[in-house]
Amino acid sequence: LGEQQRDFTYIDDVVSAFKVVLGKAEELNAPFNEYQVTTQKPITIKQLLQILKEITKSTSILNFGAIPYRKNELMRSESDNSSLKALGWEPEYTIIEGLLKTI
Repeated sequence: LGEQQRDFTYIDDVVSAFKVVLGKAEELNAPFNEYQVTTQKPITIKQLLQILKEITKSTSILNFGAIPYRKNELMRSESDNSSLKALGWEPEYTIIEGLLKTI
């Protein structure tokens, strides 16, 4: 299985998002602002593990479906980075670039 979708954001993109928000802090008129740091390009857990297996050249056997989904499993997490993009932020790293830098 592994059909759950998640959006993974590389840490350097998270840091750059903080820098953008802090750099614009004086221009923000609200006492509270919420920003979701996301690439808005979700992938499945299965895809993530296949990518990791490939880039690490692992010989592990991936046994998708060996463990059933939990009751009320969250199949897709939703996020919206439009308020952050309105400040000029864009994610720089793809999932593969982020994983390669991490490994």
